[in-house]
Amino acid sequence: MTTVRLYGLTRGYGSYAQVLRGFWTAFVRHGYGFDRLATVEIAERSDEEPPPPTADAGIFLGPPIACSALHQHAEHRIRCVMVAPNSDRLPEPTMKVVNQNATHLLVPSEWAATVTARYTDKPIMVVPHGVHEDFQPLPAPGLERMYEAGELRLLHLSSSTRERKGTLVLIKAWRQLRRTLPEESRLWLVVAAETRAEILDWCTDEALSLEHLGILIMPRLGSEQEGASPAELAKVFASVHAVCQPSRGEAFGMVPLEALACGVPIVATRVTGHSQWFSEPIDGAVPIATGELDAIDDLAGARAPRVHPYHVAEAIRWTYEHWLKLKAAALVNAPDIRLAWSWERQTTEFIRWLEAQA
Repeated sequence: MTTVRLYGLTRGYGSYAQVLRGFWTAFVRHGYGFDRLATVEIAERSDEEPPPPTADAGIFLGPPIACSALHQHAEHRIRCVMVAPNSDRLPEPTMKVVNQNATHLLVPSEWAATVTARYTDKPIMVVPHGVHEDFQPLPAPGLERMYEAGELRLLHLSSSTRERKGTLVLIKAWRQLRRTLPEESRLWLVVAAETRAEILDWCTDEALSLEHLGILIMPRLGSEQEGASPAELAKVFASVHAVCQPSRGEAFGMVPLEALACGVPIVATRVTGHSQWFSEPIDGAVPIATGELDAIDDLAGARAPRVHPYHVAEAIRWTYEHWLKLKAAALVNAPDIRLAWSWERQTTEFIRWLEAQA
């Protein structure tokens, strides 16, 4: 068996930490035994600590710019680095470091592979992300009663201040919908503090208030330092009618897939990384129409599919009108999502390839 060490961020529940935990779980279930030194918290290990045991393969799942840790901690014959673009461009300084340290590149979607291929001559393997087993349907008391009384609760999550998550486009769409949705409907935004400031600036420029728009900005879920665990986030999903992610640029896009695993309807785009799991219709999922590539504030000259507030509004309106059927379909489909998109299943092909390198 090829020996393996995983590198990444172990603290909290951000995307890097979630991916590391997902790979860890998958390798363990495929028969790999890891001791407590099997993963390295990037930049946390002191020089005085003894180096961990070496391994045939080092799998780097943290910020790619830090992947030189593959050499700093041990020597590995196989060095894989996960790369996750957010537009049609990647930062060249980062890719220079990646190309200097990696023997193979991993990406979470076919779309990400097409972007990454322009920046490397190293082999690229598509290893999609998975869904943590704690994302599962939970009791949702009162949701149907709220809906029948004319209330819609819509949730949007973003840890980015950039355009790629479509947060401001969603707010503009919601503004349009205030004329047609019931008065008590609410849009819950879980966003970074910087994004909150940008939203407030926009409201000021438009002479609007969040209260008038029916928008609630929530603080970071879970603890301030670590964020929300999958179990905690599943409870939040269970308290809303739908999750809306009108993303323009995703390497994969875990949030809407996690919501579907919880039996919660989603409203989402089907482009960039979302296309890895939303290329075909999914029960309980409402697609948002998108346009041609257009400029995006990711990197200089970067582009991503255009998302218009009108199309977001239309998808949300359709979701409201058909929510009972969407919710029932999402609940029926949730077990299949959880099985098909488990970390163990999504990493199987990659792990088999590693085993063949022994």
